[in-house]
Amino acid sequence: TGSGAIISLPQSKSDPPVKGILTAAHVVANSRFLQIQRSADQFSSEKLQARVVAVCHEADLALLAVHDAEDLASSVSLKVASADQLPCIFDRVRVCGYPVGSSAFSITEGVVSRIEVQEYSHSLREGLALTV
Repeated sequence: TGSGAIISLPQSKSDPPVKGILTAAHVVANSRFLQIQRSADQFSSEKLQARVVAVCHEADLALLAVHDAEDLASSVSLKVASADQLPCIFDRVRVCGYPVGSSAFSITEGVVSRIEVQEYSHSLREGLALTV
């Protein structure tokens, strides 16, 4: 299990926006059957079938799509900044997810206090990390 965020996927200007779920690669690694479930405190606890669209083990990221796009149509997508707009020290950020050992959704808000390169435990490769 793991957490993810609904994002809008880039499309041509004439196509309607398509939504996907951004999650960690270690969440979907070696999976054969995927289901997603939106936060039960705001939505029904219905589980939706999903599939892996792309995975980058080096950065521990995966992109999922649900089988029926209408299932996410009413959900608001997370705004994702472009690659040249990385957070800076003292920028306000929110971190959302399910901490290890918890079944309750958690939101932490604060400022970026450190930006450094760390080894990702999933790939054992170095990547950018933020401390909030």
